Amino acid sequence: MKYVTSWERIAKEEGIEIGKEEGIEIGKEEGEKKGKLETAVAMVKKGLNLDLIAEVTGFSKQRVQQLAADSNSPGI
Repeated sequence: MKYVTSWERIAKEEGIEIGKEEGIEIGKEEGEKKGKLETAVAMVKKGLNLDLIAEVTGFSKQRVQQLAADSNSPGI
């Protein structure tokens, strides 16, 4: 069995904690992106102005236009 010094153990624990925190942050960011996308699609389906949707969501007008085109297809 390999001997692990106390500073190695502490460093490993700190690394695991940092990894967890980074993973949580990435998950939050992905969730926010998904929520904005779902909101934009719902707004498009309600027929709201594309400029307004872009302003509210922070998406480019081009991205919103693409969502509008995609929402007319059977997949959305």
